Amino acid sequence: ILSPLTTGRVFAFEPMLENFRHLETTVRLNGLNNVVPVHSALGDVAGQLTMTVGDAGACATVANRIPGEKLRQETVDVITLDGFVRERGIKVGLIKTDVEGAEQILLRGAKETICRDRPILLISIYHNASDFLDIKPLIESWDVGYRFRIYHPPIRSISGETILIAEPGEEKCVELSTHALETLQIDTPNRRAFRACADIAKRSAGESGLSIDGVRVSNQELVKQLEERKKAVA
Repeated sequence: ILSPLTTGRVFAFEPMLENFRHLETTVRLNGLNNVVPVHSALGDVAGQLTMTVGDAGACATVANRIPGEKLRQETVDVITLDGFVRERGIKVGLIKTDVEGAEQILLRGAKETICRDRPILLISIYHNASDFLDIKPLIESWDVGYRFRIYHPPIRSISGETILIAEPGEEKCVELSTHALETLQIDTPNRRAFRACADIAKRSAGESGLSIDGVRVSNQELVKQLEERKKAVA
């Protein structure tokens, strides 16, 4: 589904062997050249995990909660998304999950990636009450600056297929151009906004910085430039 929507690569993770073979076949038959199947589960610690799968094969979980089906178990490899991304030098633009109630485990193993790249998140939250109530506060606790909304498709189930959509909001230091900064010299109401931006820049942690006229600068350099312009409009 995501393949035609991007010129980048789509990494599709599937831990169960039979489903993974179906995934490889689907990718091959549809000529999805930018889709990379990965035979592994995603969690918060690398290792192995015993998963339960129903006889239909489409639903697998770490809990024995698949009603009406004969169950079997399969031991699978587990990796963290942070480790996977770090090893390959990937910049992540979107994360979509529907992992049968293991979303919080997956997210904890993706915290570094989410905080660094601020990808759009499409997270299933309907598998249990904890996911519905706790996933949004978990992401908020990382102070990444997301905007949230909930989407529920028009189906008969009250909660089924409900997803939490998290989109990155404005950067803590807004994007400014030299022209906009020059404008502040003659626009009195905007002088207060300019000073506020300088104060925000002072408080910003790390080296994320922002861009001025398309050139990325560190927070330290940003503060220096802002202070110089602040003196000009004082």
